[in-house]
Amino acid sequence: MYGKATEDEIQFSRALGKMIGETTKRAQQPPSDYEHTKHQDGRFWLTICKDFFEQDGYKCQNEADPIKHAMSKLYQSQIASFAMTYRNKMTGELGHTKQEGYKLLDVFTEQAIRRLDLTHKAEQAL
Repeated sequence: MYGKATEDEIQFSRALGKMIGETTKRAQQPPSDYEHTKHQDGRFWLTICKDFFEQDGYKCQNEADPIKHAMSKLYQSQIASFAMTYRNKMTGELGHTKQEGYKLLDVFTEQAIRRLDLTHKAEQAL
């Protein structure tokens, strides 16, 4: 009933599969703003950021770009001050001593968890 596929049919199937795969692949959405509210978990937000930065579609000029993007998503005075201090230490601006490694996403994540997770843990304790 069904015979072996011809070489043309095999090539057509591969090409069709590739085209379908490319058209159904959606780019990951950028992370939402982090507002440091009771319902937001800082660790989960940082995981979303990291996933976004590691995807193929995210283009960065240098290793500090993902950190700058994440910092642009931080709101509220408590965390905005963290973002400004971290940036100054990363760049050595405004008289701060430039900190080695602050351009690495893992270092930013570690520092941000310390700062962002405080409120979340305090609320869990209540």
